[in-house]
Amino acid sequence: LLQSIYRGWTVRRQIRREHNAAVKIQSAFRKSQAQKQFRSLKRAALVIQRHLRAITTGKQQRMEYVELRRATVLLQAAWKGRTVRRQIQKQHKCAVTIQSHYRMHVQQKKWKAIKKAVLLIQMEYRAYKIGHKQRHLYLKTKAAIVTLQSVYRGLKVRKELREKNKAAVTIQSKYKAYKAQKTYASQRVAAITIQRWYRAIKIAKQQHRDYCKLRDAAIKIQAVYRGARVRRHIQHMHMAATFMKAMFKMHQSKVRYHTMRRAAIVIQVKYRAYCQGKIQR
Repeated sequence: LLQSIYRGWTVRRQIRREHNAAVKIQSAFRKSQAQKQFRSLKRAALVIQRHLRAITTGKQQRMEYVELRRATVLLQAAWKGRTVRRQIQKQHKCAVTIQSHYRMHVQQKKWKAIKKAVLLIQMEYRAYKIGHKQRHLYLKTKAAIVTLQSVYRGLKVRKELREKNKAAVTIQSKYKAYKAQKTYASQRVAAITIQRWYRAIKIAKQQHRDYCKLRDAAIKIQAVYRGARVRRHIQHMHMAATFMKAMFKMHQSKVRYHTMRRAAIVIQVKYRAYCQGKIQR
């Protein structure tokens, strides 16, 4: 009985030592596995953080570049419009000056031609009158007086006609100039309206094309970013699911191992006790 108690005690002590050694080895192995897994997860988290920061920084720089480009385009458009308007104003002033000088030259030329014609008519008429007077010196005084009266009345009537003709020519020239200025002003207003309309349509088309390009680029960037984000999320979910499966399988394996180990230990203890009891008996 004492021998069996002592042998049982020694066997149990040895089993406890072996069990403690196995537990220490398992804890050290699990610790190394857990540290390795923690280091891999830490590296993955650092890589993900670095990529995320790079994406956010790139997006912010892209927005700043787009805003700067938009401001530059607006400044360029304003400056080009100002230079074009200045050039059009200069051209318009030059055209007005040329037209005014040309009209003045035409009116002066007409007036000189009319004046020359009037002087020629007067010279011819005076020559004719002098000859007529010299040819008809022998006429009677009454006829001379009647002739002089008729000549005087004719001169007076012709003078009035010349004055009326001159006034009519002046009125016609003023009216034609007024009408031409009015037509030019209406045509100029219509041309300026058409130019503004055409420039506005052209600028609107260019802005619409730029907006469509920016929208397509933004949609592409958003699609790429969302695809990358979804893929990264799926990878994280897959890694998490894989990790959970591995942990669950490891847990099941550990449970089965501990169950089998406890069963083996119980069987060994029973078998050794049986053997010792049989030998002692």
